[in-house]
Amino acid sequence: MVGRNLRYEDEPAAVTRERLSKSESLAWRVELSVGWFEAIAAGELKRASDTILRFTGTAPLTLEEYFRAFPNFAARVAAVFR
Repeated sequence: MVGRNLRYEDEPAAVTRERLSKSESLAWRVELSVGWFEAIAAGELKRASDTILRFTGTAPLTLEEYFRAFPNFAARVAAVFR
C-alpha cells in the first residue's frame, strides 16, 4: 500500500515530538500521534475486542480491507513519516 515494509521502532517521546513537529504545525496532532505511539509501545493495543461487531452488528475491516477502501490514507500517513 505504501510501497515499503513498515515496522515499529522504539523512540523516546521527545524525539518523536521533535520529528513530527517538523512536518505538522498543529501541536494537538503531534501530541495525539505521540500518545498513540506510547500506547503501542506499552502494549495497550495488542488485545482485539468485539466492540465494533457488538455495536454495529458488522465485523470490522481488516487493515488490508481498510486500506483498499481508503487508498489515499496510507499515502498521507507515509508522507508524515518521510
